[in-house]
Order: sequence, then structure tokens, then C-alpha cells
Amino acid sequence: MQLYKIRTFGDLISDTFTFLKQNGSHYYKNFLIVCGPFILAYLVTFIFLFKYSITNLNSQTTDVFPIYMFLIIGIICFIAFMLMIIMYSFTPIYYKLYNEKGEGNFTTADIVTAFKNNAGKMILFFLTSILVGILSIILLVLVMAIFAITIIGILGWPLIFAFYILWFNNALAEYLNSSKNPFEVFFYSFTLIFKGFWKNVGATTILLLAINIIMFALNITIQLIAGVGFANGLSNLMQDVENTSIVIISIIYILIMLINIFCYSIFQNNLTLIYFSSKEELENINTQDDIDLIGSAE
Repeated sequence: MQLYKIRTFGDLISDTFTFLKQNGSHYYKNFLIVCGPFILAYLVTFIFLFKYSITNLNSQTTDVFPIYMFLIIGIICFIAFMLMIIMYSFTPIYYKLYNEKGEGNFTTADIVTAFKNNAGKMILFFLTSILVGILSIILLVLVMAIFAITIIGILGWPLIFAFYILWFNNALAEYLNSSKNPFEVFFYSFTLIFKGFWKNVGATTILLLAINIIMFALNITIQLIAGVGFANGLSNLMQDVENTSIVIISIIYILIMLINIFCYSIFQNNLTLIYFSSKEELENINTQDDIDLIGSAE
């Protein structure tokens, strides 16, 4: 699929699923290889903390519990932070390699190398994002408060969230694909968004709402099924209620997390396609390349 291409509102949504249909196996295979160890480490430490907490609460003992608790929580927070950076950066880096090397012409080693080469840039970007996020969140809350004056305004909140998410994603994608500094890419991201504002923010909003509705429905369904199963277990006087509850809750948490990660990956593919489409519309990169190719052929 051609990334630098001017897309309509419908194309921004349909091309997301077309891309995943054509490249999904390669994308998710590498996603699991790169992100999988961090996801597994996070789940293991979280479940261990949960089991340890339940056991100590039930036994009413407090020996060295605070020490272990804070240590494990610290480990979980570190793993979660690393997982967030890697997951958030994976799709823009994947698309960057896809654009440079072509469909399926790069391996996991290429992706890992790209992460290593851009590690410093990503850390600097995320540190800058914290500062930008703190400052912009004040404006975001103010705008949402103004919108909340009317019911119609409240219905516009998803557009505000979509704009905010797209702004950060465009900034990261541009940062990885250019020599701009972290602050420049945030200003440039505004320009990209407004180059086709309604179709860009509209497509983001539609997919954001659809994915969140799907995640909510699946999460509720899983919890209801597990709840019914657990209730039936209690009614049958299961002997080890504590261990059973830990297992059930752990399974629920794992399933919900995996579903959310999968849905999030679809959404981020959409955001990244919007970036390439907006950049083509703004800078005519692919058009200029075609002109240069024709000129060189003559």
C-alpha cells in the first residue's frame, strides 16, 4: 500500500483495515516479538502483587508487606512505563520501515535496530511530551468546560479527545521521520491536522468511539461470564475459594488487557495513516517523487 497518498474521510478508515488485511500477519508477529516480553513481564509482576496482597489481607499479617509491596509496585511502574513507550512507538517505527524498505522487506531485527537507533530521540520526545501534556491539559480542560455549557457541546467532547490524541501521534511520527526538534514537531502537528481538519479528526473520532464501544462490550461480557462461573463455584461449595478467585480475576485481567492492546493497535494504525495522508496533502511528497522520477527518466 502507498502510504504517502491523499485520502478522503472514508479512505482513512477503510485503508486502515486494508493495510492490516495485507500486512497484519507481519505487523502482529513483530508486535508480539518486540512488545510481548514486556507485556508478559507486566502481567506476571501484576498478578504476583495481586496474589500476594490478597493472601496477606486474608491472613491479616503485615510482616515486611509494605517493603515488598512498594518494591513490586516500583517494578510494575517501570515495566508499564517501558511498555507504554515501546507500544506507542512501535506503529510509527513500523510504518517508517515500511515506507523505506517496502512491504514485508524488513525483519524483527530491523525493527529492534530502529528502536535502538531512535532510543535517545524517543526518551527526549516522551520527556517533552510530559511538559507539553501538563501545559496543554489546562487548555484542554478549559475547552471542555466551555463545551459543557450545552448538551451539544458535551457531545463534542469526543472530537476534542480525538484532536488531542492525533496531535501527539502526529508529533511522534514526524519526529521519527524528520530532523525537527521535539517542540517543532508539536507545532508542525497542528499544521498537519488542519490540513483536512474535519476528515482527520472525524475519522479519528469515529474509530475511537467504535473501538471503545467494542472494548467496553467485550470487557463487560468477559466479566459477566467469569462472574457467573465464580458464583456457580461458590454455590457448589468450592473448597479453595481464595485461589479460585485469584485465578479467575487474573484470567479476566489478562483477557481484558490483551483485547485492549489489540484494539489500541488498530486505532494507532489509523492515526499513523492519517499522518502520512496529511503530510502528502501538505508537502506533495509522493507527487514530487513521481515528477523527479519522470525527469530522471527523460
